[in-house]
Amino acid sequence: MKFAETGKFEQEFRNLAKLLENEEKAEKFILWRNDKLSQIEERTEAINPEIRVLLGAGGSPNEPWQCNTIGSGIHDAVTMAGGFNIVSEIPGSYTVTVDPEWVLKRDPEAIIIMNWGAGEEPSGLTGYDLKNPNAAKQYIETVLNKEILRNTSAIKNKRVYVIDGNLMLGSSTSYLGAFYCAKWFYPELLKDMDPETIHKEFIEKWIGARFGGIWAYPQAS
Repeated sequence: MKFAETGKFEQEFRNLAKLLENEEKAEKFILWRNDKLSQIEERTEAINPEIRVLLGAGGSPNEPWQCNTIGSGIHDAVTMAGGFNIVSEIPGSYTVTVDPEWVLKRDPEAIIIMNWGAGEEPSGLTGYDLKNPNAAKQYIETVLNKEILRNTSAIKNKRVYVIDGNLMLGSSTSYLGAFYCAKWFYPELLKDMDPETIHKEFIEKWIGARFGGIWAYPQAS
């Protein structure tokens, strides 16, 4: 049970619940999860074209960029949110490498930056122990000032967002990332959906822990 592919989540979760002899609670959680996801699906399924999304802001103009594509929970989160991952048209699994010029031609309308742990970049932008979003705010400013991206719709409209990578990575949490992304992508369609409230309910009701920290910026509510 890897919890890597969104389409296999329910079966893998049920298998785990059976091993732990907690099948009743598992079914209740699946119903809760699917009910929340339906809030997005019902309102975004007719959108055409979908918002074009770049997963990651890349490095220097002369370096190739690694982007997440089909097969990754990160791609699935954007898809569940009603977005179109611009690199999904490139053959590959999980990650693909593209040139900055290729990105410019696809003109992303939104950029999602994932924060990772120590030793990976970027890091220190999100986390349970953070009290304010200053680091994420400053990082977004550096992306907004990247010369290579300045002519994209995402930069012109300041649609650059930071989210904790753990909310996007695997099928067990990528739907949480989808809530934040959907609200960023289509705020007018999801006025009554608060991703942080859903996230808090997941942590406190289903995990049994206290909710806190900075997980996404700017606030998607």
